[in-house]
This record gives sequence, structure tokens and C-alpha cells, in this order.
Amino acid sequence: MFFSGKITNSVITFLQGRGAERGEIYELTDLPVEFLKDPTSWLDANKVEALLAQVERICVIDLGIENPMQTIGHQARDLKAWGVLDSVLAMIEKPQDIFLQPQRFISYFISPAPPIANIHRSSSMVAFDLPISFEEYPHMASYLRAAIEVVPLFMGQQLAEATWRQNRVSVNWEVAQVTFGDGQLDRRQMAPELVQNLISNLEKTERALLEKTREIEKIKSENLMAAQSQPSAIEELAQFRTKSAHVLQQILRLQDYFTRSQQLITLLVGQDRLSAQVREAMKRVNWEQVQISFPQVTQELLVQLENKNATDHTSSGPRDSRQSGLTYS
Repeated sequence: MFFSGKITNSVITFLQGRGAERGEIYELTDLPVEFLKDPTSWLDANKVEALLAQVERICVIDLGIENPMQTIGHQARDLKAWGVLDSVLAMIEKPQDIFLQPQRFISYFISPAPPIANIHRSSSMVAFDLPISFEEYPHMASYLRAAIEVVPLFMGQQLAEATWRQNRVSVNWEVAQVTFGDGQLDRRQMAPELVQNLISNLEKTERALLEKTREIEKIKSENLMAAQSQPSAIEELAQFRTKSAHVLQQILRLQDYFTRSQQLITLLVGQDRLSAQVREAMKRVNWEQVQISFPQVTQELLVQLENKNATDHTSSGPRDSRQSGLTYS
């Protein structure tokens, strides 16, 4: 399981705002430095949880901050450490557009996106079960609970109230009246051309995924050739591992980009804007099948990559996980 770089980027941005040196923060973990500040990266869940535990200790002992994970999560709008997600939330009109589809929001922070069950919705409340208990990852869960609560701030409303007890998550929020004439409603209206742009971006994403699939096959072929050449086998395998870690990150990023596109398209066509032009465009790209196939294809790629790494691990000895900072489970 992976946690998003949005979490580590938020933590680092917060600590730097309090005067901490970047080098001091990086010494707290062996996760790759280039991924810690990248909101599109995905990092080993256990290592992120260990980093958050170290940060909490520093915040409590050295900075006198109680509930630091909650404090950092509540400052998300001002920290601007979530990358594109910051802009997405600013485009949404009502918090219920996010809260009533909780799995999509959670998928921005946890991968693979955990399935939710026993969901209960009302006009200003949603509750659901996650296959992750609060006790498994208490620091991440504290941050994510606060991140959920801060969503309405992006829409100019008050903090929501969220609870996470064992596997049950509940969110309550106040439904504010829409104020006309202040420019907010107009600012959130989307031109029909945006739908076309989003679909075009989706097609580009599919082509990019195909290229990554070809890249994986090429790497597998190169690895096979290296295994047949004993003098250079170790060097070639090391190169493969580096490349496979990069490919894994790219696949996870594609998943993240697709989730954003899917969420925006759902919002755009979900408010009586499903015109004949839009329906024809979605039919042209076979949108319904894309939504079903994309997660299946990316998951298959991840499994294949994991199996290949496991095979090489067995054949060439223990793998140093610090080389890529990534494991898949």
C-alpha cells in the first residue's frame, strides 16, 4: 500500500514554515528525497507512517504543538501542498460534491484506493467503513481525517466534522446557502469546451499508458538478455530495478491523473449539463468502458511489475529497498 506525496509535502512545507531546515527533515527517513516534495508521488505506507511519527515527536517536544497531524491537515488550503488537487477543490461549488463520493477523495491519498462499504448518506452527512483501521496508521489517519474536515474551506464554508473510529468514518458538514452576485457562482461555472478538453486529456492519458506498457515489455526483454550475459548480469539487473521503480511511479501517477479527470467529468455532467454534444463526445471515446477498463489495466500492470521484481529478487539475492523507496503490497 502507498500513501501520497501530498501528505509528506504538506508536512515538509509546514515544518519549513516553522523554521526547520530541509536537510534535518530528510534525515528522519530513508525515503527518496525527490519524492517527499512531489505531491504526485506515491511512497511506502509504513515508511510514511514512521516519518509522521517522527514529525509528531518533533512538533510536540520542540515546537509545543499538540495534535500536529490535525494541525497540518487543517492548514491544507494555506499550505498549497496538494498540487493539482488544490485547484480541483477550488473549482467545486459544494462540499457534498466531494463528500458524497468519499472513495474518490480518499484515492488522492491512498493507493490502491481502498474499497468502502456500509455507506450511509444524507444531505449533510456521510458515513462508511474502510478496510483500514485508525489504529493501523494512527498518524496518517489523523492527518487524513483533518484533510477531510478542511474540504469546505476551499469553497468558502466552515470546517466539517469528521470522526474515524476503528474502521468507521463519519463526516458532517453544514450546507451553506449559495450567494448570488459575488462572482463565486460564475467562477465555478464550466464552459462546454472544458468537457472536450478533459476528454482529449483522457485520450492522451490512455496513449501514455500504452507507451508505459511498451516500456515495461522492453525492460523485461532487456532484463532477459542481461540474465543470459553473465559478465554484465548484475549491472543490467540493477538498471532494471531502477527503471522499474520509475515505471511504477509513472503508472501510479496515471492512476492519480485519471481519478482527477473522472471526478471532474462527473461533476461537469452531473448538474443538467449532459448535452447531446457531450453525450456524443463521451460515446466517441467509449467513456463507460474506459472507466471500467482503466483501473483493471493499471492494476494488471502493477501486479506484473511486482511479480517481475519478486522473480529478480529471488534470482539475484536480497533487494535494497532504499534504492527506490518503494514496495508494493
